[in-house]
Amino acid sequence: MKNTLFWRLSASITLATVVLFLFINELTDKTEWQMSFIAEEHQRQLRDYAKQAEGMYLKGETEALSVWLKTLQEQENTWVAIVKSDLNPILGTQMQQDYLDRFVLGRGVDWKIHLYFNYNPIMEVPFVDKHTHFLIQLPTRMRPGAYWQHVDLILQIALPLLPLLFLTWLIYRYVMSPLQRLAIATRKFSAGDYNARARPDLGIRRDELTDLADAFDQMAENTSKLIIQQRQLIADLSHELRTPITRMEMAIGSAKQDIAIDQLLPRLEKETNDIRTLIEDTLTLAWLENEKPKLKGEQFDLIELINVIIEDAKFEFPKAQFIIDLPQQLSLADCSQRALVQALENLIRNALKYSPIEKAVTIKVNQDVDVVNILISDQGTGVPDEHLENIFKPFFRVDKSRDKKPNGFGLGLALARRQIEALSGTLKATNAPTGLQMKIRLPYISTNT
Repeated sequence: MKNTLFWRLSASITLATVVLFLFINELTDKTEWQMSFIAEEHQRQLRDYAKQAEGMYLKGETEALSVWLKTLQEQENTWVAIVKSDLNPILGTQMQQDYLDRFVLGRGVDWKIHLYFNYNPIMEVPFVDKHTHFLIQLPTRMRPGAYWQHVDLILQIALPLLPLLFLTWLIYRYVMSPLQRLAIATRKFSAGDYNARARPDLGIRRDELTDLADAFDQMAENTSKLIIQQRQLIADLSHELRTPITRMEMAIGSAKQDIAIDQLLPRLEKETNDIRTLIEDTLTLAWLENEKPKLKGEQFDLIELINVIIEDAKFEFPKAQFIIDLPQQLSLADCSQRALVQALENLIRNALKYSPIEKAVTIKVNQDVDVVNILISDQGTGVPDEHLENIFKPFFRVDKSRDKKPNGFGLGLALARRQIEALSGTLKATNAPTGLQMKIRLPYISTNT
């Protein structure tokens, strides 16, 4: 699934936002509801006012009641009155008694007060007869919700800030945790720990960040293999150079002891050629492994090329015998003649090296749709199955005592495989009843297309 991280973060943020808004809305409604009622002590105060007024009213103390109402108005800076609820219509019929019993001129002291209106409502406390009412405009000091604006500000701004900060921290941790592990693995790898990997620390998580960790691990795997191969290559090269250099030093030492120079020159020449060949092959191998080039661009006849290689091999191995099964002609297009020549020479030379003198090396070529198959078989003792891949490693020898010509360096098969791979082909080794077989598969591109 593409954009996994995007969808996860989107779903998390959306869900968290909806839940947060619902929670804040619910909390705001409850807080507003609770703050919309007159405080209990103020409710008792209003009822006490009404009780005092009712006492004087029932006793007929009209003048005292009038003075008391005036004093209360000045004291509370509000409006106070005592009214009757029997409404007598000028026209029409008399109102029903049940309506008059329920008639309300103001709000009950236990009613909800709107917090968003600027005026104070009229509060009503009925007398015992239910037809006389004590009315008072709610004093400002008794108005509920004095701190509502501050509370509302906290609920709308300050309260969401905490969960949003927590959500931000969670998202930060979710995103940065794999990046931090990747940074740790990178530092370990750069410090020389080539086994450092980032993906195992991320568990079962699957998203773009784990894809990044997978890419890093793959890069680290390839890089570590390359570094180890290069180190091994340098170590093997140093080891292989040590022998011819020692021989040259011995020859020079012999020359200093007045041994005939004409006896030493062939030895010096041979060791010099061996060193040059070793260095050239090692540099070529390093180039092929590091650059992994695709060698293409030439067109030539494969059969003619193989025949030339066989003739050269007969010159180097005068007693060599071949069994050849080749078509009359097979043209290869978009291929590298030089790389293929070097690979085939190394494979044929290796087959001749391990075949008994009286035995023949078999070379077969056939073309199958879009693939060219080349089979090179010797009649030697073969290679143990566990080493069929190892023989393509630089400087690897199954058994040095098996070399009839111990002047090789173990680079021929390694070079051959990498050159074939540079031609977009494959090279594999298998054991057959007759000996070791090298199977080459090359892409075939018709010269008519």
